[in-house]
Amino acid sequence: MSSGQARRQEPTTAKTRSFTQPSFTRGLASSSQKSDTRSQEQQLWDAICSDDLKKVHTILCAAQNLNLNKPYTVITIDKNQGRDTCSTTYLLQACKVCRSSEIACALIRAGANVNASGNVLKKVQYGSTWVKDAAVGNATPLILAVVMRSEDLVRCLLQLGADVNSTNEAGESALHYVFTGTTQNPSHATRKTPMATKDRNATDAVFTALVENGVDLNLSDKQGFTALHVAAEKGSLEEVQTLVKAGADINVQTPVTGLTPLSLAKHASNVAVVNFLLQCAEGKDIKALVENSVDLILSDKQGFTALHVAVEKGSLEEVQTLVKAGADINVQTPVTGLTPLSLAKHASNVAVVNYLLQRAEGKDIKGDEVKN
Repeated sequence: MSSGQARRQEPTTAKTRSFTQPSFTRGLASSSQKSDTRSQEQQLWDAICSDDLKKVHTILCAAQNLNLNKPYTVITIDKNQGRDTCSTTYLLQACKVCRSSEIACALIRAGANVNASGNVLKKVQYGSTWVKDAAVGNATPLILAVVMRSEDLVRCLLQLGADVNSTNEAGESALHYVFTGTTQNPSHATRKTPMATKDRNATDAVFTALVENGVDLNLSDKQGFTALHVAAEKGSLEEVQTLVKAGADINVQTPVTGLTPLSLAKHASNVAVVNFLLQCAEGKDIKALVENSVDLILSDKQGFTALHVAVEKGSLEEVQTLVKAGADINVQTPVTGLTPLSLAKHASNVAVVNYLLQRAEGKDIKGDEVKN
């Protein structure tokens, strides 16, 4: 190329530069302005998921027009259903993933609604990072803290204004989840699974925190079930005793069907729970128990009825209560044929043996009176 050709092309090059550069710069500025809010949301989400307290603090201090109560939506790729979206709140995500309560506390102080319920997400190995956690479903931050057995988080939420009786979409409160697993909205026949024994200390601490903050022990979900209904149905005597000792009403009924904790325990063949609830009812009208459909012939997997259990314990008062309510003193275990009387004789419970023999007059019970 000659020097003249080079000189003739220079003005064209200069014009091109002066024309394109300002346009490119304006385009970048416009795009940045449009993405400010979205960028703040994404940064806050990433900081929470990374459990980065300092970064969360920085974002909250510098944020403009950032709505902490607007659900954050993530795109998921399900291996079976394909592309989809799910959303949750920043506070629920912080409760779920952060190792301490500090990020959750920071979000609440910055304006996050401590009582807002939403979907809980979980991390998966396939597709996108987060999907709905079907095992928890819809929850308030307090319910999620209880599910996670985190006393520190529970107390933090309560201190910052969480309603101890707030509920999720199913009308379940945190108390419904204290002693149970996390299946959402099951029928009463398949409600929630028992917790692991290793969680007992943490569970007791969470329960104590709720009681200290005035939890309604008789609060029912939309089906009318209280925490005592749930515990009685799944047959956990220790949980039933804890709730009753704290003040739960053993006579509470579901509004439509009139089911009580006692009737649910009976239906599920939870003999120990039935026996305990009957003991709690001592001094009350026995006819009321019978009218409450108490099946005293009910037996556990070994064939023991509530009367067998009371006899084995040697409690004459409990035996009398059950017999007066209609318990069958002739009932036998299906394999070994053990009767309440045979158990009492084996244990040398003289008072119980004599009482049963007196009640058996005119009935087919073999055995001699045991005397002192």
